[in-house]
Amino acid sequence: MPSATALDLFADPKLLEDAKAELKASNEKHGHFVDPVKDDSLPTFQLMHNVEESQVPVQTKVDMLLPDFSTLK
Repeated sequence: MPSATALDLFADPKLLEDAKAELKASNEKHGHFVDPVKDDSLPTFQLMHNVEESQVPVQTKVDMLLPDFSTLK
């Protein structure tokens, strides 16, 4: 859980310093992280779903059947 990790780091400043030192050592050994797909374009909707986006039905609020919560206590 990222939020629990943030709380751990906030509660224990030594843990944060250790993490920074580990990152610095890793960067010195391996170099900074380079995202290999940063500049690649995303596939089109048609390629991903094998259908034109205009052919996909859109559900509106009017079409949705809402549950009846009146029986809940």
